[in-house]
Amino acid sequence: MSTMRNLILAICVVCLAIVGAGPSAATDQAAPSAATDQAAPASSTEPATPTTGKITVNIEGLENTKGNVIVSVYNDPEKKFPSLPNAFKNITEPIKAANMQVVIEGLAPGEYAIGVIHDENADGELKTWFFGPPKEGVGMSGEAGGMMPSFDKSKFTLADKDLELTIKMKYIL
Repeated sequence: MSTMRNLILAICVVCLAIVGAGPSAATDQAAPSAATDQAAPASSTEPATPTTGKITVNIEGLENTKGNVIVSVYNDPEKKFPSLPNAFKNITEPIKAANMQVVIEGLAPGEYAIGVIHDENADGELKTWFFGPPKEGVGMSGEAGGMMPSFDKSKFTLADKDLELTIKMKYIL
């Protein structure tokens, strides 16, 4: 019984961390980048070296096709994680099948973590039960399973080539 209580408590903590703020956080947003705002010099004869890459996220195990998925990209281990308002970028896509793919483009090389929410009621936030666990499905990149996901356990490195990863959705209740 104590183990079950600890599991439910841990799930509550995770859900409260993910919830963060409200629906305004679920729009596609990206931090401004000086590198992407500068044009290549006009006199250059060599093609510009790409400074951005893309991540293809394969999402598996959505329970139904209701609502949207919110894919959140995190790049700052110092910010509260996971939390929609603290994401570097949030992308919302309508669900068309139990398995789907979301492509995130324009990312500079570096360390990132990704969280996915199955936003069944399309309100732009994670719904939770009164005692904390999510009513909607969630998934994380990396080895973020267990008690409390952390940026360190969820992170991966985007180097100078594109990356593809798979996130399996989890439904608590």
